[in-house]
Amino acid sequence: MKYFKNKNNEVFAYEDDGSQEDFILSDLISITETEALAITNPPLTAGEILIKQVSDINNAIQNHLDTKAKSLRYDDINAIGKYVGYENAFRTEAEKLGAWASSCWKVAGVIEADVQAGNRAMPTVDEVLAELPVYGA
Repeated sequence: MKYFKNKNNEVFAYEDDGSQEDFILSDLISITETEALAITNPPLTAGEILIKQVSDINNAIQNHLDTKAKSLRYDDINAIGKYVGYENAFRTEAEKLGAWASSCWKVAGVIEADVQAGNRAMPTVDEVLAELPVYGA
């Protein structure tokens, strides 16, 4: 591939076999693949990085909760809602899962508040998961 950009920093790529040379305009500047990727995928801002980190952590917590619920034959953690609030064979287990999920999100909220207050650095996903309560403990 040959990469080019125009004066508006729009990137164009053409086969380097010469088959598309008639499409190349005279106002295009030849650039490397690395330069093309930097233009089309600019680095994230600090704010975008923070948003991605929070999203990654929240997704990991949700996956952690869903994985535990699935190991107990529920579709996901939200499925336990069908079994709470009335007498049935799954009520106790569902309520226990719900209390655990709630405590996990509470810990996540404390971590987030500490980060926002500057009391701690942004933890990694693995660090957050290690701080969550253990189910059944």
